[in-house]
Amino acid sequence: MIITLLCFSCNQKKGKHKGDIIAEINGVEISSSELDKLVQQELFDELNRIYNIRDLALTELIKNKILEQEAMRHNKSVPDFLRTYTDSVINHYSYDSLVIKYKLNTPSVMIYKTSMVQIPPDTYEGRLNQRSKLEYIVQSQLIDSLINKSKVKRFLYPPKSPNINMEKQAISYRGNTGSDVTLYLISDFDCGKCIELHPVYDSIYNKYKDKVRFGYVNYSGTASPLIIASEAINNQGKFWEFYSTVFKINTMIDSVRIFNIADSLRLDMNKFTTDFNSKYIVNKITENFNTIEAAGIYATPTIIVNGRLLFNSSSYDEIARLIDIELDKR
Repeated sequence: MIITLLCFSCNQKKGKHKGDIIAEINGVEISSSELDKLVQQELFDELNRIYNIRDLALTELIKNKILEQEAMRHNKSVPDFLRTYTDSVINHYSYDSLVIKYKLNTPSVMIYKTSMVQIPPDTYEGRLNQRSKLEYIVQSQLIDSLINKSKVKRFLYPPKSPNINMEKQAISYRGNTGSDVTLYLISDFDCGKCIELHPVYDSIYNKYKDKVRFGYVNYSGTASPLIIASEAINNQGKFWEFYSTVFKINTMIDSVRIFNIADSLRLDMNKFTTDFNSKYIVNKITENFNTIEAAGIYATPTIIVNGRLLFNSSSYDEIARLIDIELDKR
């Protein structure tokens, strides 16, 4: 697994050599690059998870090194330095005043076996817990102040996103359709997470609609009635009206309701009915799903900005940051 991830994250030389071949069928070779393309979203996600683990560990390591440096400056070990510092702060401000300041004079909640138990602050256990919390707060503030005074340079970077070409997909566009920056949302009308995050994506659209081209791509395990209807409605230029209506409805949308929505959009209902029952549209949707999977995409919702895959598609800040980077390039 580690070897595969390292290979994926590094630039590989062009052309096949014996080490690139991972299978052979009737004399036809299959290369590792073909395999990596099919699973590039999974590999990218895995690399990001590894990066996040290392990033958290690096943060703790930096804190430990800064504490070691400060303790050495006082000719003490780290435990002795922390103990001396904590006692001096508590003695200076008084224990009771700090307890009030940090609101530690309330019952503590602890898990005992399978139950949650409240520990009053005036008991022996409560005082131990209270003291432990106070020491943690004082020491955390010390570490934060030391970090702010230190020159810390981090050279650990997140993995580079694979470049994904979306132009072959069936896509509905809105926003600034002439923009050099394009955000693709690969989504599913029936996906719970997609419905939950719809307000986030709408907020992004409202902020950047004058600067960015927004594309919506249907993807699911099967061609559902909602996806078929969206393509049929797109044939009459009302996709985005349908999109907005569907994501506002929190209950299940059956075929009867789909036709009611279509009728409310003042469509040519005869044409809509024909298209909705068309095998051509179902085949088109299926082909689109196959193309998406061939590009290495497997999940909804997925955000891609100018070919760059976003690891955290649920974060407004991350999406906005990537858009701003691409806009600044131009």
